[in-house]
Amino acid sequence: MKKLKIGLVGCGAIAEFQMDALMKVEAAELKAVCDMRLDLAEAMAKKYGVAEIYTDYAEMLKSDIEAVIICTPNFAHCPNAIDGARAKKHLLVQKPFAMDMDEAERMVSAAKENGIIMQAAFFERFCGSLQKLDEIIHSGEIGRPLVIRTQMSHTGIDKFWHPKTEWFHDKKKSGGGPLGDLGAHHYDVIRWLSRSDPETVSASTQSLLENGIEDNASITLKMKNGMMAQCFMSFTTVGPKNYAYERIEIYCEEGTVIYNASANGAPGKILMTKKDSIDFVEVPYENVDPWVGLESHFVDCVLNHKTPVTTGEDGKICLNIIKKGYASAESGKVMKL
Repeated sequence: MKKLKIGLVGCGAIAEFQMDALMKVEAAELKAVCDMRLDLAEAMAKKYGVAEIYTDYAEMLKSDIEAVIICTPNFAHCPNAIDGARAKKHLLVQKPFAMDMDEAERMVSAAKENGIIMQAAFFERFCGSLQKLDEIIHSGEIGRPLVIRTQMSHTGIDKFWHPKTEWFHDKKKSGGGPLGDLGAHHYDVIRWLSRSDPETVSASTQSLLENGIEDNASITLKMKNGMMAQCFMSFTTVGPKNYAYERIEIYCEEGTVIYNASANGAPGKILMTKKDSIDFVEVPYENVDPWVGLESHFVDCVLNHKTPVTTGEDGKICLNIIKKGYASAESGKVMKL
């Protein structure tokens, strides 16, 4: 079997999620790891049995790897992606895609100019629960979808999520708090489920416990197809240990379907009701590991010359929502995309 030779740049917390999944992809070989901190690179290499260790990304790009998974801090995505593209390496880029729209445009252009595959790492596309939501609302069973309302939240950085370095609290390095960090996931989900792009964005933010970045945000998207979406993202919502709130409600002409995450690693539940129902009914679905789905899809796209379900263009569109969201929150105005 042909295996894709992959290098990892950025050996922080999110990289472990992706590498745990990559180890389950038979057609993938993690051949090299790179981080500016040698201790992090060595720890990652030891955990996953990797022989090639780098602290210089340019040197790793000279090796015989065919693809790079970019898990560096947000401010490094753009230079890492452009350098990788110029070295003819296929790229899987973590979210948020870049720090600003100029960076995102340069990243996408570099991928096109060098003929490489660039995938934006939106893992929620591969959740069995959300794939079931997509199936339900586009089957026509509960009519035309009208409104999507979502929540993604937890207790915040250094409480729920534990980065290995301190960059996240610096807005100049992270780009911001939950409006971008958590919202990036659901803006992509909304675009996917609605089959549309936003026309306008309005948002509000507040900082209660954080210094320098927001820790609560809400955003409203009016979609080009007439649908509306509302999202709430937070770093201040307390739940059971290791619990992240995730809820997606879809209101259709003839019914409603809701996904709600469960605690303690248990699969979340999908509930559906119709106009004449007396209660919600639980909808079964196949619970698959979305991280494995993400890594497997990237490997398959590279090896078989396919277009990813979320390309660099999708990463750029979601970044535009983020940037316009911050602009709206700061100005108090509705922003057009």
